[in-house]
Amino acid sequence: MGRLTRLVRAAVFAVCLAGTGADPRPVIGTVGRNVLLPTGMAVGPHITEVVWKRLPNIRIAEYSKNNIEYFGTMEYKNRVTFNLERYELEIRDLRIEDTADYEVIFVTNSGSEILARVRLEVYAPISETHIKAKNITSICNFFLLTCSVPFGNPTRFSWWKNSEPLGNGSIHYFQGNSETVEIHHSGADAGIVYKCEASNPISKKEAVIPLKDICEPPVLWNPKPVTTLGQNNGTNRNEMAAML
Repeated sequence: MGRLTRLVRAAVFAVCLAGTGADPRPVIGTVGRNVLLPTGMAVGPHITEVVWKRLPNIRIAEYSKNNIEYFGTMEYKNRVTFNLERYELEIRDLRIEDTADYEVIFVTNSGSEILARVRLEVYAPISETHIKAKNITSICNFFLLTCSVPFGNPTRFSWWKNSEPLGNGSIHYFQGNSETVEIHHSGADAGIVYKCEASNPISKKEAVIPLKDICEPPVLWNPKPVTTLGQNNGTNRNEMAAML
């Protein structure tokens, strides 16, 4: 599209499709599924050329003179389709790495350019959630709870103590992206249950752990008295040997 690259860009620039009538919110996709990237541009004879790019400057598809050309590897070409009816870009078999900002450039019959951008965010569904407990003290008044996800990309972790949401405070403190919570506990209420919820825009999973599972009483080990050989305590060497 040599003519397109030589044109002086008009002062019409739409970020997140603002000004083109499209929804400014990001498009949410799921790994392995398909998605349409909208433009919000009205279809008509005044549009003579269209270019879809992945920013910063990776060309994906180009429409000009009733011809559509695709760019990139053959594997990528097989996953994208330019929709001539609405100028939308379809991406199939989504991957996490498809997450990016995309730009579409329209050239009108007057020679001006209209630019629009859309954000694509791709997520993997959260498979399940686990809670791991780590006691810091032997009396279980200070411990860490960590929420983990074997598969999926969570964007948010939330915690509850029974039905009460946990927040940063004097007895609860979050670490990292709130996947770990530091708990200073007082009192012995075996009925307390802690819950973690891992979520992203397409899925969520939760796990629970009762306080009694965190603070199991230690197993007492009471070793039997050991009799020392040769000690005058009424046990001879033959008896000791029989015990061994």
